[in-house]
Amino acid sequence: KKKKTPPPPPPHKQKKKHKKKKKTTKKKKKKKKKHPTKKKKKKKHKKKKKKPKKKKNKKKKKKQKTKKNKNQQTQKKKHKTKKKHQTKKQKNTTHNTKKINKQKKKKIKK
Repeated sequence: KKKKTPPPPPPHKQKKKHKKKKKTTKKKKKKKKKHPTKKKKKKKHKKKKKKPKKKKNKKKKKKQKTKKNKNQQTQKKKHKTKKKHQTKKQKNTTHNTKKINKQKKKKIKK
């Protein structure tokens, strides 16, 4: 007996077969041939004009530099002295109170 092939399922139940995508090779673009008589012109580079150099006033510059340096030094000194005073004040606070207390005691004794 010949086997009967089963009837195909209804269309909503049919499995869709995935088609394999065919790989396509990229076609190379053909270069247009340029007219043989037409030659490409070379671009000429324009030379930049050099500006004449200005003469620097060396003396003036030197003076300014020293002034700046002096300023920096004085600022440093100021900062240092300020720091010194601060530390002195801080150090002296406890010491001073002791001293004052001692003097007070002496006065009372006298």
